[in-house]
Amino acid sequence: MIPQLTEEYMVEEAAISWLKELEYGYIHGSKLCPDEGERESYRHVVLKKRFINAIKKLNPWLEDDLVEEVYKKVVNIDHPDFVMKSKIFYEMLVNGVKITIKENGEEKTKSVKLIDFEEPFNNDFLAANQFTVEISE
Repeated sequence: MIPQLTEEYMVEEAAISWLKELEYGYIHGSKLCPDEGERESYRHVVLKKRFINAIKKLNPWLEDDLVEEVYKKVVNIDHPDFVMKSKIFYEMLVNGVKITIKENGEEKTKSVKLIDFEEPFNNDFLAANQFTVEISE
């Protein structure tokens, strides 16, 4: 049987296959729904449980309440301009998320890694296709 030359066949499936070869996890987008427990709603595009587990793995010193703070900083970037929001996110991705902690009675600023650039296999990469996103007005 000759495959149909569709975008799904020529681009999407090829990209997913390539990402799997690079040892990305894969989940079909239809499974990224609130009913499956991956997201609270269709408005949430960051998979909270996976994000928190990954951040804890990369930053074992981080306490649970601080992990939640990092999650909120990443998903709630407060800026009216989309381009600036993207730049802020990029800075977090590359340089980490700055948080304040108390250590020996003193407040210190520490950086929480979102990605391990030195050891890529420490990261949790997930590929998905065709998942539903609800946009707020």
